[in-house]
Amino acid sequence: MQNLVRTRLLLSVIILCMAALASTPAHGFLAGPEQHHTKRTAQNTANVQGSSQGFLKARQLLGPEFRLYETERYVILSDADPDWTREQGRYLERTYHQFHRFVKWLDLQPLPLQHKLVCILFEERANYQRFAASNDDISSPWIAGYFAPKHDWMVFYHIEASPSLSAARDQLTRMRMELNSLEAKTRTASPQDLAGLNERVALYRDHLQQQQHRVNVFASETSTATTIHEGVHQLMFHTRIQSPLRVYPLWISEGLAMNFETNVPNQAFGPQYESTMRLEQFTEIVRQNALMPLSELIEYEMHPPHDEKKVRTIYSQSYGFVAYLVRFHRPELRNYLEIMRTTAPVRLGTGEQRAIFVKCFGNPETLEARWLRYEQARLAASDYEEKSEERGPTLRQK
Repeated sequence: MQNLVRTRLLLSVIILCMAALASTPAHGFLAGPEQHHTKRTAQNTANVQGSSQGFLKARQLLGPEFRLYETERYVILSDADPDWTREQGRYLERTYHQFHRFVKWLDLQPLPLQHKLVCILFEERANYQRFAASNDDISSPWIAGYFAPKHDWMVFYHIEASPSLSAARDQLTRMRMELNSLEAKTRTASPQDLAGLNERVALYRDHLQQQQHRVNVFASETSTATTIHEGVHQLMFHTRIQSPLRVYPLWISEGLAMNFETNVPNQAFGPQYESTMRLEQFTEIVRQNALMPLSELIEYEMHPPHDEKKVRTIYSQSYGFVAYLVRFHRPELRNYLEIMRTTAPVRLGTGEQRAIFVKCFGNPETLEARWLRYEQARLAASDYEEKSEERGPTLRQK
């Protein structure tokens, strides 16, 4: 019994670790077919065609342990696992295709790439944090990746270096040790105890395999989402759908990037499709009636310092709001992006931000009321479907 209780406690710790990682926004940014990847050394730096100032600066800052990988549209500097690095390159190419698919649907005209886009990958979180703090003034411990318009590079670290995921892996290791201990007892157990021990071993092994799979899937999906999210930020600014001279409200920049996140990157993805990874978090704050007023949401340009709960709300609500606009206010969304891009390159005050919002979408309180009616109706329909599935099929009365 003690072993089974300990098993449940370990499983609870794993779930809590994963929930903490999932609920905290891991991203930030500052004021198709698989491609063949090649690896080059520092001596071959000059051979990269179309090298940008950001790439040259990154090559200068990073040590010789950072290997160079190329895809059709990206250069990646990485000291992380080569297979994982190549995988991120494939996801970035997919993001490029899906980004252009979306902006074409929105009837926007992105500029062509001026050079290959720069991505920097770190194996260790501590090295990533030092680089981010010293070069891009990024110091928030919860930011696992970011895009910096100043250097036109995206930077993130291997998800396995995340403290929450490391804690989950440690708990799995302890569970394997518990399983080994139980299996050892079966070799010396009396015949009358053996059946009970074998049952406990089978139950423990099944739980362990389920949790190993759950952690592995979660790590893979989170890593993919981070790559796509930062890739979208980079494409938005590099192609001038968003202007690097403009400080944008968080709701539009993060809302667009989060609506691209997917756990099935080989299928079509983007704001026209539901992101199951973000939908669950957004639905939860709707269910809890924890949304902030829309008039407050549209004013945030920077993350609130030392308030992770509010940051989570801003991110989740931005996802839901942009998804709603894409579905029901496509012309207005296009107009908003165009006005923001062409406005004089100065920081807008709160009143100016609201004025542009009102010009494009109308009164935020009126829009919020329509939006929330839609979300509540969607939630009620979802709850009804779940209850119907629990009841099972019923015969229709004639």
